[in-house]
Amino acid sequence: MVRSRRSVLGSADKTNDSSVELKEEDGGAVRRFLVEVNMRRIIHDYIEDAESASNSQQFRDAIAKVITPFNFNAFAFLALSDIGKPPLLISNYDDRWQTHYVAQGYQRRDPVMLHSRRVIDLFTWGREMATRFGPLAEDFFYEAETFDIRSGVTVPIPNWPGGFAAMTFATYQRHAGLTSCLQCNGGALLFVTAHVQRHLRRMLEPVWLIEGAALTSREYTCLKWFAEGKSQTDTSQIMDISSRKVARDMENLRAKLGVRTINQAIAIYAAYEATRIGKH
Repeated sequence: MVRSRRSVLGSADKTNDSSVELKEEDGGAVRRFLVEVNMRRIIHDYIEDAESASNSQQFRDAIAKVITPFNFNAFAFLALSDIGKPPLLISNYDDRWQTHYVAQGYQRRDPVMLHSRRVIDLFTWGREMATRFGPLAEDFFYEAETFDIRSGVTVPIPNWPGGFAAMTFATYQRHAGLTSCLQCNGGALLFVTAHVQRHLRRMLEPVWLIEGAALTSREYTCLKWFAEGKSQTDTSQIMDISSRKVARDMENLRAKLGVRTINQAIAIYAAYEATRIGKH
């Protein structure tokens, strides 16, 4: 059967249309794949930086670095105690704003913190939030803007021990497309918040003073298992942490104790334990 020229051309046009749609779909899949790969790289680098941080400033630097690709330039982790302890604030905000914030008691009337206590999911905020909290809130946001804090995303942390906490990611932009930011990067912000919370809890754990060196609970436990003859691999399995973390903790505690080898660290530990047991 002979087909008309028009029908042949029509079939060709449909084929071309399908090819274009397929290419567009493939292009979208590729873009999503690249975004996911980039996100994993950002989070991986953050974990490496945060876990290797040996002081609070290095830890703050790690957080400041990971939030930059998400178009945030500042962050604040604020924990409030229900039993009278001072607030815990870890932030890269301007030091003058941090000092002013605590001095003015803003942690008790900060609209963002007040709203955090009422919700369970992360949320966006900006100056328009002041309309819900009155003139004092308007003054608060006005003062914050003088330090380039104009809008952001906050993650409530209701299960903070002995109180309440929240993690805020802030930007100097007033309209920063935060809703779309949550859709694309909400999961990453939740992960960073969870990691920061876990890291700070570990930092706040009681320390072990051995020969004048303050060892963290995890460093002390690593040393304990090494003293009992366990290997690095054994210790990582027992403690359910990576072998790399065990190695890093052992390196840190050797530096704190002022020794070069693990055997020297074990000897100090054994003497400490013998003295401690003798006192009991």
